[in-house]
Amino acid sequence: MKKRVTAVIDLGSASTRLSIRSTNEAIGVDGVSNIRLQRTTKMGEGLTLRGTISPEALERVELVLWDYRQLCDKAGTHQVVVVATAAARLASNSKELAALVRRVFATDLRILSETEEGMLAFAGATKHLSEGSLALVIDIGGASTELIVGSAGSDQVEVRSVPIGAVGIAEEYLQSDPPDPAELSSALSVIYSHMDDVVRELSKVSLAVTKGTIIGVGGTIATTAAVELGLAEYRSDVIQGFQLGRGAVEDVFRTLATESHADRVYNPGLDSDRVSLIVGGLCVLVGFMRRLGIDEIVVSDDDLLEGIMADLRAG
Repeated sequence: MKKRVTAVIDLGSASTRLSIRSTNEAIGVDGVSNIRLQRTTKMGEGLTLRGTISPEALERVELVLWDYRQLCDKAGTHQVVVVATAAARLASNSKELAALVRRVFATDLRILSETEEGMLAFAGATKHLSEGSLALVIDIGGASTELIVGSAGSDQVEVRSVPIGAVGIAEEYLQSDPPDPAELSSALSVIYSHMDDVVRELSKVSLAVTKGTIIGVGGTIATTAAVELGLAEYRSDVIQGFQLGRGAVEDVFRTLATESHADRVYNPGLDSDRVSLIVGGLCVLVGFMRRLGIDEIVVSDDDLLEGIMADLRAG
C-alpha cells in the first residue's frame, strides 16, 4: 500500500498543536508512525482587552509553525490542514493569522465555528465508546469552553460554547500572585452563571451526567490529571482514560491556587508554559463539576485533532 501522510494543526487560544498520521502506519519520521506535539503559544493573550491577536502572539505561533513545517516536510505529508478556534473567531485581525498560515504552509486557514469545533471534539473524544452510548464532552480551551452532549457515532449532537477559558479567566479575574480568595470567588461566580445557562439550554445534559459517560479534553484537564498523578514527563498512554475524580480536582485546585507562580512551577505534571494559565483553567473545571454535580471525568487525549483526522478519512 502506498502511504499517504496527513497533518492537522490546531491553532488554539492557549496552544498550537500538531498531529501527523499515515494511512499505512509507517511514515518513517525517526521510526515513529504517528506524531503528536503541543506547544504553548498563548494566542489568546490579551484578546479580550484589545480585540486582536497581538503581534507577539502571532510571532510565537509563526515560530512554532515553521518548526512544524520541518516535521511535515520530513514526514512527506501529502495534506496539511490548519484550523483555528475561539481566538480566531473573536479577533478582528484573523486575516493576519490566515496570511501567516499561507506563508508557512501555502494553504488556507479554516476557522471552525463553535458548532464545528464541538462536533469534531465530540467525535474524537467518543471514538472509544460503543456506538449509541450517551456522552457529555467538556472541552476547556483558552478563550472558550465547549460542552457537547449526544450519542457516540452520531452527528446529531447538541453543542454549547461558553465564552470562558483558561486564558480569559486568568487575565480578567486572577490579578494577584497567588490569586486572593475574592478573585477566585468572582471567577467562579461568572462560571456558575454560564453553567446555569448551559443547563437550561442543553436538554440532555442532566441525563448525561447521571446516565452517560463524561469525558474531558483539552490542556487544563490533561494537566490536572498529570499533576494528580505526579508525572515527571507527560505520557499520553497514562493520561488516556484516566478517571479524574472531583475530590482530586478540588485538591489540585486548592494546591495550585494557593501557591505563587514561583512555587507552582515545581509541581510534577505542570508544564512551565502552563503555570500562568492553569489556575484559570481549574476555575472553569471546578465550576463545571460543582454546578453540574459531576463526580468523575474520563480524561481523553483524543479530541478535536482526532475528530478532524477521522473526518478527513471519511471524506
